[in-house]
Amino acid sequence: MYFDALTAAAIGDEITSALLGGFVQKLSLPTPESVAIEVYARRERRQLLLTAEARHPRVAFLSERPTTQPGLVTPFGLLLRKHVLDGVIEEIRQPVAERIISLSIANTTDGLNTRVWLDAELMGRHSNLLLLNGDRTTVLESVKRVTPQMSSVRAILPKRPYTPPPPRKGLPPHRVVPDDLASLGAQGKGSASLWQMLVSGISGLSPLAAREIVHRASGNAATKVNGWENWADLANETRRITALWATREWTPCIARTPDGVLAYAPYELTHLAQEAELESIETMSAAIEAYGGSLSGVVSHGQLRAQIVAQLEKRADRVRQRLASLEQQRSGSDDAQRLMEDGQLVLAYTYTIEPKQERLVLEDRTIALDPDLTPAQNAQEMFDQYKRRKRAGEDLPAVIEEAQRELALLAEYETFAALAEGHTELTQLRAELIAEGVVREGPEGAKAARKPATAKMETLTAPDGTRILVGKSAAQNARVVESGGPHDWWFHAREIPGGHVVARTGGAEPSGDTLRIAAETAAYNSAARESGAVEVVYTQLRNVRKIKGAGPGQVTYRNEHSVNAQPKDHASQ
Repeated sequence: MYFDALTAAAIGDEITSALLGGFVQKLSLPTPESVAIEVYARRERRQLLLTAEARHPRVAFLSERPTTQPGLVTPFGLLLRKHVLDGVIEEIRQPVAERIISLSIANTTDGLNTRVWLDAELMGRHSNLLLLNGDRTTVLESVKRVTPQMSSVRAILPKRPYTPPPPRKGLPPHRVVPDDLASLGAQGKGSASLWQMLVSGISGLSPLAAREIVHRASGNAATKVNGWENWADLANETRRITALWATREWTPCIARTPDGVLAYAPYELTHLAQEAELESIETMSAAIEAYGGSLSGVVSHGQLRAQIVAQLEKRADRVRQRLASLEQQRSGSDDAQRLMEDGQLVLAYTYTIEPKQERLVLEDRTIALDPDLTPAQNAQEMFDQYKRRKRAGEDLPAVIEEAQRELALLAEYETFAALAEGHTELTQLRAELIAEGVVREGPEGAKAARKPATAKMETLTAPDGTRILVGKSAAQNARVVESGGPHDWWFHAREIPGGHVVARTGGAEPSGDTLRIAAETAAYNSAARESGAVEVVYTQLRNVRKIKGAGPGQVTYRNEHSVNAQPKDHASQ
C-alpha cells in the first residue's frame, strides 16, 4: 500500500493549491466506498477522488471524470449531496505523519448555512470516509459503519461522538538521532530487516519509505539489523526523507516495469532502479493514477469503454463458436436421408451379410456395420440416427436464427459503446448491459445496476417544430419506437448497427428540413459515423415490427424509402 503519510502530505499540498476556495459543482459515487467531486476553482474544473477501498485507498485528482454506478444510493451519498454539493471548500488539513486528509466545506444554498468536514482516513483495510459536523465533534455519516462490537477502541456511527484515530506510535521522524536507532536495533530481533525496524520504531514511515532509507544508507534495501553498525548514516538518510514534511520539495516518481507501474512515491525510488525504470512525474496525482488505474473499481470513461467493448467481444466470440457448431450440425442433418437409405439397403441385403461382418460393399457405396449387431439391429440403429438428425434439423434453423440475432444485437451494443459521449451515456449503457444479462459484474455492481436509472431519449426540434426522438442504446431504441405513433416516420442507417430515429410528424410527410435532420442524425448515431455519406432508410412506424423473441430495439421493416445522408451531430448545435 503506497499511499503513505508522505504521499498524503504531497497530495494535501497539491489539492490545497488547486481547490481552496473552490465551488463543488458535481458529486458522484463511482463505487460504494468512493466519492468523486467536481470542483470549479482557479477558472478550471478538477475531478477529485476520495476512496476507502482497501486495495488502494487514496485521495487524488483524476484526469477524466470517473464512471458511476447508476442507481447506487447510500446514506453517505445522500448526506454529501445535502451538505457538500454546491458548497465551497474553505479549508484543507493534512496532519504531519498521518494518512488523513480533511476538507472543510461551507454551504449556504437553498436556505442552508452549514459547515461540514469530509475526512479521508487512508489506512489500508481500516480506511474510511467520514462526514463530520463543523466543530468535528459528531459523526454525521461514513462509508463504513463501525459498531462497538466490531471495534471496542473506536466506533464510527451516525450521531455518535467523533474520536480521531489513535496517533501512531514511534519516534518523531524529524528528530531521529543515531543513538535512537541503535537502541531500536538492540531492542528488536537481529534477524529482522532494518526497514522493518524503522517501520515499527518511527512514526509515519511506510515500508516503501523505510526500504528507500535503508537502500540509500547501505546500498541494499534488505540489509538486516544483525551486524549493522553505521547508525549515523541510517539516521541521516531517515532525516533526509522525513525532512520532506518540512521542505515540501516533492519529486513525484513511479517505478515502471513491462507489467505496469510497480510503485509510486513523492521522492525518487532509487531502491527499485535495478528492477524497474524510474520516471519523474509532474504531479503526485498523476503518479497515483498511473499506478492505480488498473487496481481499483474506479475507472475513467476510456477505461470503461474498453472494458465494455472487451466484454462484448468475448461474448460475441462465444456466439460465433456456437453458430459455427450449429452450422456444422445442419450440414450433418443433410446426411439424414442417406442414413435412411443405408438402413433400407442393409435390410434388403440381409441374406448376404455374414455374422461379425464390418461393412456392406455395394456398387455405389460402402456401409459401415457394427459387427456385434445383427443386420436387423444395424438397420434399426441407422433408422434411429435418421430420426434424431431429422428432429435436430427441424429445430436448427430457428436456433441458428436466434444466434444470428444475438450476434447482431452484440454488434449494436458495441456500436453504442464506441459512440457513447460523456459520463451519463457510458454509465447508463453499462447498467443496461448488466440488467439485460449481456455482461456480468461483481455482486455490489450488479446489485446497484439491477434497476438502472432510465436514461432520457435525446430530443431534437426541426425548424418546422417537428420533434425528433433519438435512441442511443438498445433500450432507448425500443423506447423511441414505442413512443411514436403508427404514422410517424422512422429512420435508420441501412444494414448498419446504430440508433433508431423517429420524426413525430403525426402522419404528415416529413418536410425537407425534417427529413434531412432526421437522416443525418441516424447516420451520425450509427457505426458509419466517420463515413462521408450513409444510406439511411425511412418508413412510417406502422411498417416497423419488433422481431418476436429478439433483443430490445431489434426490428424488421418494409415499404421503405432511402436517402444518402452526411453524418451530422444536430444535438450539439
